[in-house]
Amino acid sequence: MGLRFLFTRRQVQPPSSLYVSESEGLLLTVSSFRLDAFSVELQARMLFSDGQTGTLRFSTPVQAFTRQSFTFAIPEGFILGLTARVTNNTQLFYYGEVFCTVALAVGLTATPYPTQVLIGAYISKDNVASWPGGTIIPPCITTTEIRSIPFSSPGVGVEISAVLPGAGESYRLTSLIFTLATSAVAGNRNVLLRWRINQGGPIHAQVGANVAQPPSTTWAYTVGPFGYTGQVGPLDVVIGIVPDLWSVQPNFVIETFTRGLDVADQYTVIAASGQRRVATLG
Repeated sequence: MGLRFLFTRRQVQPPSSLYVSESEGLLLTVSSFRLDAFSVELQARMLFSDGQTGTLRFSTPVQAFTRQSFTFAIPEGFILGLTARVTNNTQLFYYGEVFCTVALAVGLTATPYPTQVLIGAYISKDNVASWPGGTIIPPCITTTEIRSIPFSSPGVGVEISAVLPGAGESYRLTSLIFTLATSAVAGNRNVLLRWRINQGGPIHAQVGANVAQPPSTTWAYTVGPFGYTGQVGPLDVVIGIVPDLWSVQPNFVIETFTRGLDVADQYTVIAASGQRRVATLG
C-alpha cells in the first residue's frame, strides 16, 4: 500500500504536494561560466514510503564553461525540501556565473524528460537555491563590472593583438590607449583596428584612424565609443568604435592592422578595459 494512499484513506493532509514514484527522479542541469571547476551539492529531505524521514545528498563535479546534466534516482516518497549550492571551491564567485535547474524527471536510464521544474536560480557558495519557497527565474544575460582586458605591448615591428578571455562570456571594448613610435623609414602609417573570430580568422569588424602618421613620430591613440574619429592634437588620435560591438565567441581577437608598418616601428599599450557580459545557457 503506497504512502500517498494512506494519507488519502485516512483523510489526512500529506506533508508535501510533491510525491515521487519509483519511475521518477531528479534532473540537475548546471550552466557554468567559471574559469575553474567546482562541485554542486543537491540535498533532498524526504518522507520515505516506510514512514521514515531522511536527507539524501548528491555531489557532482562541474567543469569550467560547460552545460552539464545529471540524474539522480531517489526512493519513492514525499519530497519535503530541496537545496542546491556550490561546494568544493574556495574562490570568489560573481553573481551570474553558475545557473542551475532542478526538475522532477522520468526516463532516468535513457533520455531524461523533465516533468516539473522545482528550482531555477543562480547559485554560489553563499547563494543557496531551495524548494519550496524559492523563486524560479529564467536564465538571462547579466552585465557585470568594467574590468581590464589583457592587452600587452608587442615586439618591435609587430601588431597589437589580444584574445578576449572566456568562453560563455563576451566583452565589449570600452577603452584602449596605445602609442605608435614610427621609424625613420619613409612612408606614412595608417592604423586600423580589427575584431576577428579566432587568430587569423574572419574579420568581424574594422575601424580606421582616418589619419596618416608620418615617420619619426610618436603618436598616442585612444579607442573608445566616441562619435568622432580623427586627429585631436598634434600627437593625439581618437578612434571611435560602435558601443555595442561585443565579442561573439571564445578566442575572439582584437588587433591592430597597420598599412605601411615598418619592422622598426614600435607599439606600446598603455591601458585597456572592457565590459563583461555573461550569458547563461537556458
